[in-house]
Amino acid sequence: MISGGGNCVWSVAESPEIATYTLAAQLSCPTTSTHTMLLCLRSKSASDIVKAQTKMLRYKYWPVWFRSVVDGGLRQPAFLPDNIDVLSVYPSLRPPRPVLVGGVPHEGILFALGTIVYSEGGRSAREVYNEAVRYTITSIWPNTSSSEAVADAVTSFYYTSKATESLDTLVEQMSETFTDLLFTSCIWDAAADLASTSTSPVYTSLVSPGVAALKRASEGIGIRSPVIHAGISHGHDLNLIFTHQHKMKLSTPDHRMSTYLTSTLASFVHTGSPQSVQTSSSVPVWSPIQPGQPVCYYKLSLKPPLGISSTPYRNNERNLWRQTLRYVDTATVMSYAFSVVTWVLVGLLVLVVVLVLVFVVMLRAARRDQYPGNSSLTFRSRMSRNPSATSSSFSDEVTRGMS
Repeated sequence: MISGGGNCVWSVAESPEIATYTLAAQLSCPTTSTHTMLLCLRSKSASDIVKAQTKMLRYKYWPVWFRSVVDGGLRQPAFLPDNIDVLSVYPSLRPPRPVLVGGVPHEGILFALGTIVYSEGGRSAREVYNEAVRYTITSIWPNTSSSEAVADAVTSFYYTSKATESLDTLVEQMSETFTDLLFTSCIWDAAADLASTSTSPVYTSLVSPGVAALKRASEGIGIRSPVIHAGISHGHDLNLIFTHQHKMKLSTPDHRMSTYLTSTLASFVHTGSPQSVQTSSSVPVWSPIQPGQPVCYYKLSLKPPLGISSTPYRNNERNLWRQTLRYVDTATVMSYAFSVVTWVLVGLLVLVVVLVLVFVVMLRAARRDQYPGNSSLTFRSRMSRNPSATSSSFSDEVTRGMS
C-alpha cells in the first residue's frame, strides 16, 4: 500500500457534486439539469476532461478534487459502502492477503517544492507563505466549519516566523507539514487497523535515502536547503523501480538501493514476505507488526542500523493529527452548534418581545374603540379628579331629583 490510505483526510470526498459541477463549468456544460450535464460530460473526449481537470488545480496538486465516494445505498454493489472509519472496525470479508505498507522520511518535500515553484503570488517567502500555507490545509480538510481552526493549530505547530523570511526555512517546515498531513496522519493507523482486523501479516517499511524531485527547479529560485539532499521524497522510490520519470541521474548508491527495493518487492509478490529466504543471516529479520502493539517499521537503507525500529515513526505528530486536531474539529463543531442554538434562542426571545408589544398595541386600540372620546380608555379615567367639583355635581343631581 503506497501513496496513502482510505483513512486519510483527503482520500474520500464529502461533497463530490462540487467537483462535478466545477468540472462541468470548465467544459462549458449546462449545470441546471443533472441529466443534461451528464450527457454533455459524456460527449467530451478524455483529453478535454483531463485538460479541464488540470485547470482546476493549483500547484499541480491542490486541491484533491476527485476522490473516492461513499456510494453505499446509491448503487449495487457499492464500491465504498461506508466511511473508512466505520469499515475498519469490521473484519475483512475478502480472503486474507499479506500487506506491505511503505513510506519515506520526506514524503512532503515533493509537494512543498511544487507549491513554491508553481506559486502564483510571487517567489518571496512571505508571498508564498501568505498564499499557500493556510490554503493547502483548509482546502483539503473535510469539515469546512472547522477548517480555519484546524489551520490555526497546524500553522502554530509546524511554522515559525522565519518561514516568512527564508525560502529554505519555508520549504523545510512546509515539507514536514505535508508529510504529516498527507501520509503520517493516516498510513500507520491504516497498518494498525489492518493488523487488528486481518489474519494476514502486515509489514511496514521506511525507505531512504535519495534526492528530491524538482531539485533543479527549486535551486533555480534560490532554495539551498539541505532537505533537498536529505532523503527521498514522495514518489521517488518509484524512480528506483521503474522508468525515471524526472530524468534524474542515479548515483551508485541509488543503483544499489534500486536493486534492494526490486528484490524486496519481488519477494513480497512471490512469497508474501518482503524478506527473501535467501537473505543473508546477518540482515535483521523483518517481522510483521502485531495487533495492539506500537506500529514500528523496518528501515530499508544502505546505511546501518537496519532492521525494525525501536519506536513508532513520528509518533507525536501522529497523535497531533489523530487526537488533538480531531478534538479541535469536534470542539469547533460543538461551538458552532452552540452558537447556532444561542442565536436561535435569541431570535425566539426577540420574536416573543415583538409579539407582546403587538398584543399590547392591539389591546390599547381595542379599548379606544370601546371607550371613545378624548382618547380615554376607561370610565374611571373620564371621572373628574377634583373632589369639590365632584361633590357639587352630585349635590346638583340630588336637588334636581328631589324637585
